[in-house]
Amino acid sequence: MAALDEEGWAARRPWRAYALYWGLACLISWSILGLAAHPKTAADGVEALLANPALLIAKFGPSLAGLILLAVGGRGLRARFVAAARGIGPVTLLLAVTVPGLLTAAALALAGVLGGQDPRAVATGLTLGGAAYWIAVRTFLGGGLGEELGLRGVALPLLLSRTGPRRASLALGVCWALWHLPVLLGKPPLVWLGQLILTVSVSLILTFVWVRFRPSLAAAILFHGALNGWSVYAAQGWVPGLEALDAWQIIRLAALLLIALALLPLRWSPAPRGDT
Repeated sequence: MAALDEEGWAARRPWRAYALYWGLACLISWSILGLAAHPKTAADGVEALLANPALLIAKFGPSLAGLILLAVGGRGLRARFVAAARGIGPVTLLLAVTVPGLLTAAALALAGVLGGQDPRAVATGLTLGGAAYWIAVRTFLGGGLGEELGLRGVALPLLLSRTGPRRASLALGVCWALWHLPVLLGKPPLVWLGQLILTVSVSLILTFVWVRFRPSLAAAILFHGALNGWSVYAAQGWVPGLEALDAWQIIRLAALLLIALALLPLRWSPAPRGDT
């Protein structure tokens, strides 16, 4: 019993801690969006966030909720967070940034082929400076850093302490989709479905890497930020130069779903030491 007390109440009651986490995340983000920022705002970029700081706080709801739970949840929860926050090799971090870019480029190229355009225009339309700007914005001003400290740093370990990684991924992905509710209001059902597919697919992919190889908050933050950053850059600076290939988002979403489904039958237990 003394050992359990040292671990903290979150270790003894992970489902309650998980429910409290999402309650805090939604309370922070939804209340700010309702009181100080328009919930349907599509503003992005440094200038937009500086003009409306409340929007920045709303974007950090999941991570702020995670930090609050770390403060009150006990030593066990904090120990798992610290372990996940340790450094990781530069190759893994590089992959976390480049894989979403390659996925976006492939989706654009395929959309171009289906639209009767030259897929080589994808390469000529890319500027690394523009892509780096949006990746940085979505990594450090929301998205990656604003969500992953709580999602993968707190919520996922709570789930993994009581259920398998596949069920944990599904539960996290569904709750993650529901957290986006304010920005989904008024949009067609297909957008709601797309958001659910996106969050569940990304949750499965990141959880697989998390449990199969090594927990890494840095990799999760960069992957999340890069996935969002490449998407915004393609929509605002890349795709317009390619005659607005609207189909690429659907193609990229389908690719993420297929990757997630392909991981399901694989071995999800930790890899032997030295396995890469």
